[in-house]
Formats: sequence, structure tokens, C-alpha cells
Amino acid sequence: MKIRIAGYSSNEGSRVFEILEREELEKIIDSIDRQEIFWQTFDKARGFHFSGDAYTYVDARDGEIVTRWQQEGVIDHPWDSFYEIVICSLKTPVREFDTNEYLDKEELQKFCDSDMTLEEFIRTEYGPDEFERRTENIIDFYACKFGVDWDFLKEQLDNLYSNSRHV
Repeated sequence: MKIRIAGYSSNEGSRVFEILEREELEKIIDSIDRQEIFWQTFDKARGFHFSGDAYTYVDARDGEIVTRWQQEGVIDHPWDSFYEIVICSLKTPVREFDTNEYLDKEELQKFCDSDMTLEEFIRTEYGPDEFERRTENIIDFYACKFGVDWDFLKEQLDNLYSNSRHV
């Protein structure tokens, strides 16, 4: 299907782009692995310490799943972003997990009595890989709780397919 997308101004005009049929795009969205999408987005978000958004979207042009980061205050040109159907978005920088997400009550008391950082404490008490294992478990917990905002997805699809001028 071809659609016409306007630029910033009438001087810029518009361009014609090919996108997938809505039904095909909806099938792709329905088949996503929510936990995998959350993990991809979270991994991208962890890499940025500036204010912005890490997000994963389905590309309406070819159905690819893409994860990217964009700094706060930066806006893409309409021709460079109209095709992004966002599935998951996380603000950056991502917050550190709370100490009680890593430790049970007994461990927490022992940690509070130590002079170590949380990571040092866990590595010292339980071995070099334990901090990463616990971090992954916490992320898995949040990934399991992650729910796709179907209303937001529908709104994005409606905007792309209803408000764009078909060619």
C-alpha cells in the first residue's frame, strides 16, 4: 500500500511511501514476544545515561522489529518516523533497582552492617556471577509484568492508516 506523508511545511511538500497493509502489520504485532520486546528495550536503555527514550517499534514499511534510543528534545522529521509503531518505551537513564529487590530481609540486615556497595556485598557473599543473576531475575520480573498498551497501538495504527492520504 502506498501513502503520502507531508513534510514540515507546504514548501517541503510531501512524499509517497510504501507500507504494509494494516492487517499484515497487526498480525506481526499480535505475534510479538512481550518479554523479549521488554528485554530489548531495557538493554538499549541501560546503555544511555542522558535523558531520552529507548523504544522498540514495528517498522510499518517492512514489519521489522527495531529498538533505538532518542535523546530528549530531539524530534525526527515526519518522513523519518511516520512508520514507527511503538510497542515499548522506557525513559532513560533507567533507575537503579531498589536494594530490597536484590536482598531478602536477612541479607538486607547483613548488608546494612557492612561497609560495601550492594554489588560488592552480593559478589563477596555469593560469588562473582550472583549480582548479574539477580539483576536478570529482576528484569525478568518486570518483563513478565510488561503489558502492551493496545489502545496506544490502535491509536498509532489509526493515525497511520486513517489520517494519511492513500495514493
